[in-house]
Amino acid sequence: MAAASSRRAAKAALFRTPLHPYTWGLFGSIPPMDGERPARLAAIPGTPPSLSNLPKGCAFGPRCAFRHDACIVQPPLVGGNGHRAACALPETSRKQFHIGEVASIETPV
Repeated sequence: MAAASSRRAAKAALFRTPLHPYTWGLFGSIPPMDGERPARLAAIPGTPPSLSNLPKGCAFGPRCAFRHDACIVQPPLVGGNGHRAACALPETSRKQFHIGEVASIETPV
């Protein structure tokens, strides 16, 4: 079983407005270029799934702080202008999040 793509975007669009929770987690783990360094960088909780035994629905779902019932089905890539993400969160909700806010989000039990 092959993993489905969860995001596609030009580099500038991806960095300017990341639309997928996995991308938010990756960007939250980048140390700041200026100012004080944090004692500990943010990390994406959990362990990546085995590519030979992916979970049903979104492969990032088990590690995602935003997981909900709709995540049991793999969402299609949606978006416009070459910037698309496969996420069951409504696009308007995803656009409200910023890199700095993501680092403080904890994964639900």
